[in-house]
Amino acid sequence: MNASCASTADLEKLSSWHLVICQFVYLTAGLVTFISSFSAIEMVWRKTIFQKSTKCLIFLNLFYANIHQISYGIEAFQLLYKHFYMIHEPCKILQRDIDCAPYFSFIFAEVTGMFLCQTGLVVERACATFLKTFEKNKSLIISFIISLFVLALSACTGPFLLSDDPLTGYSFSCVSFPKTSFHKTYPFFITCNVVTLFNLVTTVSIMQYNKKEEYATRFKVGARFRKREAIESTETVCFLALSQFILMFFYCGGVMIIICIKTYMSIANFSSWTIWVFSVPFIAMMFPLLLIYRIRTTRANRVLIIKSFAESKPTQDDHIKQMKQTWGE
Repeated sequence: MNASCASTADLEKLSSWHLVICQFVYLTAGLVTFISSFSAIEMVWRKTIFQKSTKCLIFLNLFYANIHQISYGIEAFQLLYKHFYMIHEPCKILQRDIDCAPYFSFIFAEVTGMFLCQTGLVVERACATFLKTFEKNKSLIISFIISLFVLALSACTGPFLLSDDPLTGYSFSCVSFPKTSFHKTYPFFITCNVVTLFNLVTTVSIMQYNKKEEYATRFKVGARFRKREAIESTETVCFLALSQFILMFFYCGGVMIIICIKTYMSIANFSSWTIWVFSVPFIAMMFPLLLIYRIRTTRANRVLIIKSFAESKPTQDDHIKQMKQTWGE
């Protein structure tokens, strides 16, 4: 059989309604990401206590998330077109690996960028916590350096993954690994999972340290207010890292389970279930949504505290109790 023509397994996969439904779900996730990002950008820019250095990295993360959804959406449209209009033309379905290489590299640069942006936020929060001075100019310089590292490392991911691949084969889709590099799929996503776990553990540690320092400066109002700001920013980063870790753990765990039972499944079923556990588009979608949720929750809590002070006429003991509650004691 001609290598450039789709195999029976490829045609079975393309004709599957699992694939069709999944592509519509991915397109919906992309649309939600794009719409919610406008609100997230507006809220981060105008209505939060994030430092400018944190805002820059959040905007970079949103950029990667939206670019990934656009790129993945283009491929989803192509797969849907093939499903509805090219199913009877098996020799026009596959794409040459060498033609897919730039698109593949771009897709995985976006995926890597999303995870490294989260790591960048963790590093930025660590600098804000442990550096004695983290004023505007220094914080922006640090944020700029982190952003350069994120951009450089993410750009190198695709070429690195394809470094020893002759790119002489044909692929079903440009968003999937070429067959000769398929063995790199699982190490790559497991590495992403390890990175998200590192982000989560480090952020929780920084948050606990900030809370400890907040209590140590209880009689220094200015210092304690700055620590409260740092805690709220770090809690948001931790919340985002936790959601990212859960989704990546779901993906890696799901893929491992599917691999273990692969011998009991048809090729079409294996491909269908692998598509369903692929969670990166949902990680991209959840980032702006969870960011909006955290900002609104933080603001709502502040409003409630202010109202409680304005509406009550406390005794001295009540006043002391409210102050302790405000500072999280």
